[in-house]
Order: sequence, then structure tokens, then C-alpha cells
Amino acid sequence: MNPQKLFLWSVIFSISFLINACEGGKKSEQTTVIMETSLGPVKFLLYNDTPVHKENFIELTNKGFYDGQLFHRVINRFVVQAGDPSTVAGTEETENGPGYTLAPEILEKYIHTAGKLCAARMPDDINPERRSSGSQFFVVTGQQVTFEDLEAAELAMNSSRRAALYAQFQQMKQDPYNPIDFEMFLSSKNYKDKIYYDKEKIGQYARKGGVPHLDFQYTIFGEVVAGMEIIRQIEQIPTQGERPLKEVRIISMKVMK
Repeated sequence: MNPQKLFLWSVIFSISFLINACEGGKKSEQTTVIMETSLGPVKFLLYNDTPVHKENFIELTNKGFYDGQLFHRVINRFVVQAGDPSTVAGTEETENGPGYTLAPEILEKYIHTAGKLCAARMPDDINPERRSSGSQFFVVTGQQVTFEDLEAAELAMNSSRRAALYAQFQQMKQDPYNPIDFEMFLSSKNYKDKIYYDKEKIGQYARKGGVPHLDFQYTIFGEVVAGMEIIRQIEQIPTQGERPLKEVRIISMKVMK
């Protein structure tokens, strides 16, 4: 290669390296939120690839929206939940928010292992788009998860997919059900049972536990990176129904860069 071409390639390589370094720096930027509770602090890391939920959580935090709220829903070995503004006054209502919902950002890379920060939402029958509450969130506590649990969850999800396609098939066919026709219909849709849990996800559940039956249905937008012991203390509080008998409040929340 002649000297001029060699110089040109070295310049291009240098520019590409700098661009990649800058992009890598942007990707590595992390936003954390410190939630000070009446039992102690909890630190959340917010995910960059769920930007709608991340920015909404930051905005509400900066406004002081969460300050004084209760953890109003606690289910042992499942979740602890907060984000209802009516609980500042200690009322019994638990379906309140800021007056809007958020478009879902459900990513298959994230699963409901212990410590995940997730957006609460209304059930599918009245919320088929799976839009998130504008403010209510829950932290997964969960329990031990076995490989058999994940097999069962995967089977249920694939069965649900097949059932949805079968409903489409029934609308198209007037003749009595024929299994061969349905299999041909599935083939025309390029249907295959999905493998939801690869080795990495299986390992995450083996190490941390969680609640796999929630997977791929709720937006997961962050995780606890410090203070999980506080979440565990909240989880252990006796309840009446799902309402804790002892109040645990969010004293304040602060965004950290």
C-alpha cells in the first residue's frame, strides 16, 4: 500500500475509533435514583433502553411526586409496590396515578428476577395494550426458581401464542376443526415454539430467584443495585390482604448521574 493510502486509512481508523469511543461513553452513562425510605435507602439503576419509563421516573422524582408515599401493596415472595399519590394522606385507594399511562416498553432481554424495578399496570382484560401506570411501580422479591418452573412458564407462553393463532384460524374456517388444517395454518404463519429462557436467563433465575410467570408482560425499567435488604424488610411486614399493617414511607427520592 502506498504511503498516501496508508495515511488515509490511518486517519479513517482514528476517526472511527474516536466515534466509537464517544458512542461507548454515551452508552455507558448510567442514571441512578436514591430512594430514602423510613427503613433506609434503596438505590435503583434505570435502564437506558426503556427511555419512556426512565424519563418519566426521573421527572416524577425531580418533582417530589413520590415523597411521602406508602408502600401500599406487599406480597411476600412476590413484590412490593408503591407509587400511588393518594397514600400520602393514608387513604385506602390504590389505583391512582398522575393522570396518564405510558406506552409499554416490554423487552425480552429483561426478566423478573429479584430486585427488578417494574411498572405496574391494569390487567389485560381492561388494558389489552399493556400500558403502564404513569407512576406506580413494583420491585420483585420473588422466590427460588427451578428449571422445571421455567419449562412450565415457557410452555404456558407458547400455549398462549398458539391459542391466539387458533382464534384467528377459527374466524377463517367454517368447516369442523381439522388438526391437519390448523398445523398447516401455523406453518403458513411461520409459527415455532419460542425458547424464552436461554442459559443466561436460566442462570439469572438460579442465582437470584424471582417470578417468571410475569415475564414479557410488564415493562422492566431498572433494578436495585443497593439496599435490597430494605426491600426484603418491607416484604416481611404482616399485611391485611395486600396492605401492610406497618407503614413504610418513601421519605424522598433523588436522581444521581
